[in-house]
Amino acid sequence: MHRNVGREELIDQLVPELRRAHEEETGTASEVLDAFSQAVLKRVNDRYLYRHRLTTLGAQLRDSFQWVAQHAHEDRVTVRVFEPTIAEHGYELEGHVIETLMPDQPFIVDTLKLYTEQCGVGIINQLNVVLPTTFDEDNHLVAVGGQGTPPRHTSYTRWYVAWQENMDANEVRSIIETRLNLARAMVRGFYRMVRLVKDTANEFEYLSRMHAVHEDDCLEVRDFLTWLVEDHYVFMGLTVYEFDDEGRTVPTITVGSVTEEADGEAHLKSVTEFARNTDALAWPIVRAVKSGAESQVHRAGKVDELLIRLFDDQGRATGCAVLQGLFTFKGLSQPGSDIPILRRKLAHVLTQEDVVTGGYIYKGFVNAFNALPVEYLFGADLPSIHDLLSMLVTADTTREVKCQVVLNDDGHSAYAFVVIPKRQYSEDLREQMETALRQSLGASYTDHRVYLGKFGTVALHFYLTGGSDVGNANLDEIRDVLVDIGTPWTYRLRQRLETDRGETEAAHLYERYADAFPEGYMEQTPEPYAVTDVGHLEKVLQSGRTRFEVFANPTLADQALIRFYSREPMQLTSILPVVDNFGVVVVEQIAFEVTPKNSPCLTVNTLRVLRGEHDVHAQGDALIDGLRAVFARRMRSDRLNRLL
Repeated sequence: MHRNVGREELIDQLVPELRRAHEEETGTASEVLDAFSQAVLKRVNDRYLYRHRLTTLGAQLRDSFQWVAQHAHEDRVTVRVFEPTIAEHGYELEGHVIETLMPDQPFIVDTLKLYTEQCGVGIINQLNVVLPTTFDEDNHLVAVGGQGTPPRHTSYTRWYVAWQENMDANEVRSIIETRLNLARAMVRGFYRMVRLVKDTANEFEYLSRMHAVHEDDCLEVRDFLTWLVEDHYVFMGLTVYEFDDEGRTVPTITVGSVTEEADGEAHLKSVTEFARNTDALAWPIVRAVKSGAESQVHRAGKVDELLIRLFDDQGRATGCAVLQGLFTFKGLSQPGSDIPILRRKLAHVLTQEDVVTGGYIYKGFVNAFNALPVEYLFGADLPSIHDLLSMLVTADTTREVKCQVVLNDDGHSAYAFVVIPKRQYSEDLREQMETALRQSLGASYTDHRVYLGKFGTVALHFYLTGGSDVGNANLDEIRDVLVDIGTPWTYRLRQRLETDRGETEAAHLYERYADAFPEGYMEQTPEPYAVTDVGHLEKVLQSGRTRFEVFANPTLADQALIRFYSREPMQLTSILPVVDNFGVVVVEQIAFEVTPKNSPCLTVNTLRVLRGEHDVHAQGDALIDGLRAVFARRMRSDRLNRLL
């Protein structure tokens, strides 16, 4: 079949062929097979459709239809995972097939995609279709689509995949069934969870009227719970804990799919400590944390766990409600200053800073706060937020690279915040930072966001998880690495000049050499070497005489670098014989033109050489004296120079 045959035309040809094959095999026609085939073929992508049209597509559809017809009436999750064989399935494919069947609902496809991503399963082809199915009184499938009795909507997905040899089909099926059942419990419990959250919000409104001293606290909790149900939170599970007569914390209500913590006892202890923070109605009432459990449904990430302390009419603590879920993208994209609970944190920082409402500094803090990830703001304490905001606001005015790395309490995740001048930002630079963080923290997962500031800066936020070394990481070293990556080479040169030469002379030299060096030179030359080079180049400008220097190779321990500084470009034929007569083995030569401001063009020639048995770098002073003598014609260039 040629590809110029239209998709609709091809499907119209395939369906009758399937019908004839079915009639030959069973002796009966099947309008249900026709309807099923039509529905599925509409969802097959062109590449798969054209590739398998002449080989196995018909057999695939007949086999899938038989399985669907057998299980579609069941009100449960059904999964099969298999490697197709002609004997059992009527066709062969290299790889495995995963098929799922269940009553239609949200979070089916994204849950399956999440599993394939987390477990390294490669998707070759995937389709999902909602089948309007009708059954007779004996639960036989009698129609797919069509008019008449209101049909049951059945979700059918098919995944053609490839995976590693050590994976087992039965294990894959079991995991997928578990995850889809979690998604099903989550959706089934949604309305009850929302109702319980709304009831709790109403309780806090009532408490605000009964306890005027805590009116603001209670109304803030009410507003936060109301905000959650306005499509800002994906509700997965809810557990209500109450204190029994013996003071124990016991679960009394469980709705949805509650994710079990690895250490359930420690989790219950943490919930109890928060719930009993004080027996009276007082702040804190709400706590948002990243759970130690990974999301098994919907999308990747640690589960966002929300704890809400509960009280009776008298304001006495009675227990705690624990919500599990994920903040929606709508919620995560909302400015933190507009979100209940978070707006309180911002107000606290602004009060500490004693800024004028609506003023320049006030706006700077608000903008910096809104640039931070909502997930971080929920979990961070006030001192950490205050320090970070101060860093962001300062960086906006100084144009310096600023960095902060924050470890989370779980010991396996961290946030990194970097602010750099906008003119220095690039995607390559961001990737360098992300790679450095991943390596330093041993992270298995990273995510990032880029925020373009209003005053010439870019804020980078990184979130990292899965690192076994996170808790033991040297944060100071990581900050130094990120600042080094984000700081332009010329700025680091100025800092080094100020350290070595003092501010006055550094300012003069920086003015002359800030734009003097080509990109290749800056990529290969550490700033301390460049400061030494500047010193030699200054003397070349003054005297006109060629100068020399020997450095250790910064990247290869068995090599050294011999520098030649001159007014005019030097021919390689005039350098190599001289160096060779000193017994030095040259590996490579590189030359750069340096153009100081308002000065003649200069040349820096570099020979990359082997340090050798006698260590060229250790004998650098003697070598430099010899080179000076040869180029000043005070000494001949011959083999006897090796005696030096």
